[in-house]
Amino acid sequence: MLFSPIIPLITYALQTVVEYATLTKRRSIPEHILVRVLALCGALGSFYLMRRLGIHDVFLYYFCTIPVFIPCAVLFTETFAQKVFFCFTSWGVTTFLSSVCNYLAVWITQGHAAYPLRYVLYIAISALVLLLYYRYVRAGYRTLLSHLAKGNPAFAAFPVLAFVLLSLIFTPFETSLSPVKFLEMLLFEGSTIFSYY
Repeated sequence: MLFSPIIPLITYALQTVVEYATLTKRRSIPEHILVRVLALCGALGSFYLMRRLGIHDVFLYYFCTIPVFIPCAVLFTETFAQKVFFCFTSWGVTTFLSSVCNYLAVWITQGHAAYPLRYVLYIAISALVLLLYYRYVRAGYRTLLSHLAKGNPAFAAFPVLAFVLLSLIFTPFETSLSPVKFLEMLLFEGSTIFSYY
């Protein structure tokens, strides 16, 4: 069940809502729909192929999720640096949320049938995050993106590095969990988020 498409589908839905709430749209509605469907099919096709071939590599899994970021690249007007910054901050947050849900589901179920609970937790936490994002974060995040457009585009590399580090240390597929590692993950993500300000 390691490479189930359910978590990527929840992630894609969450990132799509945040993209439309944050970025400036260009292109027609049919183009948006076409690009989104093609990107989703590309990612899900990659997951399916990995499962059929028996490939269980976490980083190849992450590589197969790249098509879901193509819509951000072609459907919005922001600069390349802003899009990179946006994609990797949102990917980092969704990876963090997925990891939290994984930890909680494994702890609650003692490792037995953790995936259904993980899906429910991820949907519930994603809905809560969207509400908090709309209410408290969106305006400040847009301001941050506008400052990035005026500043050095190299600063867009920070969320890329933070994401890679988060993925190396705290993979959402981890099954040997400890409370200390969970707290370390919370501290890591908290310091990453607060460093944006």
